[in-house]
Amino acid sequence: MASQPVRILVAPLNWGLGHATRCIPIIRYLISRGCKVILASDGSALALLRREFPELEAHEIPSYNVTYKTGNMLINIGLKAPAIIRTIYREHKWLKAFVKANDISAVISDNRFGLYHKTIPSAVISHQINIPIPGWILYWAGNLVNHRLLGKYNDIWVPDINGPASLSGNMSHQTAIDHRLTYLGVISRMKQITATKKFDVIVVLSGPEPQRTNLEHIILRQLAALPYKCLMVRGLPEISQRVVCSLKLEMVSFMTSEELNEAISQSELVISRSGYTTVLDLVYLNKKALFIPTPGQTEQEYLAENFKKHGVFHAQTQDKLNLSVDIPKALEMKGFERPDLLHAIYPEVLDEWLKKNGLISSLINENDASGKVANDMHKTKK
Repeated sequence: MASQPVRILVAPLNWGLGHATRCIPIIRYLISRGCKVILASDGSALALLRREFPELEAHEIPSYNVTYKTGNMLINIGLKAPAIIRTIYREHKWLKAFVKANDISAVISDNRFGLYHKTIPSAVISHQINIPIPGWILYWAGNLVNHRLLGKYNDIWVPDINGPASLSGNMSHQTAIDHRLTYLGVISRMKQITATKKFDVIVVLSGPEPQRTNLEHIILRQLAALPYKCLMVRGLPEISQRVVCSLKLEMVSFMTSEELNEAISQSELVISRSGYTTVLDLVYLNKKALFIPTPGQTEQEYLAENFKKHGVFHAQTQDKLNLSVDIPKALEMKGFERPDLLHAIYPEVLDEWLKKNGLISSLINENDASGKVANDMHKTKK
């Protein structure tokens, strides 16, 4: 009698779409290795995963419900802290009951702090090992709590390159828990494809409200006076709408990974938030970018400033954005110059994790090289 496939729960945080999108290649790889993947999240992240994987079982779990009511991240998080703590407790309680009722073999969380389990393998994906919090006392206290929460997981996976070419910088290097980190390399849902230029600029929006809408309005007002042919992807997976506004501007509510992959490949420049998953995708596709960090979100501000300082990507704050100036500056930047570091590492990490936890015996194609599967998933279309 054939053994049943291992059942692995994958659950990303719903805080923008980046946590969900960077789980896509991991989900694809687990499926390719014969695992039965069950999805769990909430809001836009869950909607995105359901559209990407309509055939997979998906569950709604408690929401962190983060909104940016002010331009100060400390105030935003401070106001939400009691609710976030309650959500961590609720999702942990949910997980214990779900694992027992559904014969779950392992769980992979992306930045959800409550989805660890004492009796099954639990891994967490995060690049925010050291969160850039202003003020050394708050920085120390905040990251002490962060490290303790991450420490509840058996494995901590960092979607980054380990070494001087790191994309997340000090957020995931030179930390107090470096010895516990395993690096996944540049993980991206995108494929390198050959495409004819169709747009001068693609605007890819995402993130919590009201800042997503605020940026959309700012960009639309400025684009109206510029000669660029543009596509705006609004980052609203809950709705399906495509509108040709003019000969210069087309707007679409949401795109699947494959559709967005093609649209970005057809565009000369990407305008977006400086979310870390977006960074991974654009580095992998070797695209030029104009980053506009979410006001008050210190992680995005750190990434945007760091890339600008090193001449990789141009960046501008939302309140000082001037597309007539910033687009030409963005086109002059050099981009990421180490394509030799973009090979996939995560298949090897996943296989090792499955093996050490005794899950590999139920996998199909056990003797296949994981690198071959990864190369097939990322191969260039001719």
